[in-house]
Amino acid sequence: MGVEKRSGKEIVNFSCTKMRNLLQSGQVPPPDLMREKVAQAILEYDNPFVE
Repeated sequence: MGVEKRSGKEIVNFSCTKMRNLLQSGQVPPPDLMREKVAQAILEYDNPFVE
């Protein structure tokens, strides 16, 4: 995840692959990228992602 400034605003760049890997390993992504409640709902499934 990287943060950069554009026109005085902070822009957060993140990788969906890294977020998916975090969730698949049972970890909750940072709260500024995903609500904990959403992450917990995803983590309830054995395999929440399409293969």
